[in-house]
Amino acid sequence: MKRFLCNLSDVSEGIITLRDDEIHHLRNVLRLKVGDSIIVTPRSSLTSHSYECTIKLVSRNCVVCEIIRETKVITNAPITIIQAIPKGRKMDSIVRMACEMGVSNIIPIITRKVTIKTNLGHRIERWRKIAESASKQSHVSVPTIHEAVELCNLDLLHLPELRIAFYEMETVTLKSVVAGCKKPEPIALLIGPESGLTETEVETLKRLKFKTASLGNTILRTETAGTVAIAAILYHFSKR
Repeated sequence: MKRFLCNLSDVSEGIITLRDDEIHHLRNVLRLKVGDSIIVTPRSSLTSHSYECTIKLVSRNCVVCEIIRETKVITNAPITIIQAIPKGRKMDSIVRMACEMGVSNIIPIITRKVTIKTNLGHRIERWRKIAESASKQSHVSVPTIHEAVELCNLDLLHLPELRIAFYEMETVTLKSVVAGCKKPEPIALLIGPESGLTETEVETLKRLKFKTASLGNTILRTETAGTVAIAAILYHFSKR
């Protein structure tokens, strides 16, 4: 069955109302009709269920669905990715892959070596759309895409206690840093820009209670490092 997203406020007494882009996708792209069955998932990353529904009304302004039963949705991993914004559209791929892997939060950050040449607000909205699309494909809840923040202002955010920043000059491995963690716990993973973090930024991160770690002997691209780090954390906390 095709999967759609809704707001929690649009679920009421056995009825779900789809709006905006979801209407266009259902009616004009997939050409679904009254009587067809679909899966609807609330956008909140805190939800643990979806709904199997039957379409009851299709109009220009809304699609009304009747809930038939609740179904389980894959619970997002308690992973927050803090990503220095790369050049061009590399962030699109970073967001997509992180969503497919089921992270809970993505925080774009601005570092000394990050150059912003386009409207950042528009880019964040695009990343949120990409996150929604990826979540539909992978059957996970939509992660929260936060507003961009300066690296030095990360202390203003509510971050997990376990915080790891990847730094190419570090010799301590990620495996060593998380060796003592035996069960899944919230974790923040920070990925620097293409040309790396400055020594001053690394010192700032250490003051903000980040541990620095290496992802191996090779130097990874910024658009690769996050995926490798997420995969390593998921493997470490997987059931043995």
